[in-house]
Amino acid sequence: MGKPAARIGDSTLHGGTIIIGCPTVLIGGKPAARIGDMHVCPMVTPGTPPIPHVGGPITMGAPTVLIGNMPA
Repeated sequence: MGKPAARIGDSTLHGGTIIIGCPTVLIGGKPAARIGDMHVCPMVTPGTPPIPHVGGPITMGAPTVLIGNMPA
């Protein structure tokens, strides 16, 4: 069985959300996320001072599947 497709607004492994997707490919009415699209991350690394995670590009996906000419 395949893995679910990610979309804008879906949760990430760190509890953040996907904020960028392909505007021309919709899944359930929301833009599809691809490798390289951005997400936000609410986690912090403990320390003095704590170091916030800021999110960044999506790095996991299906590189053989293309959405808008980018790997999903």
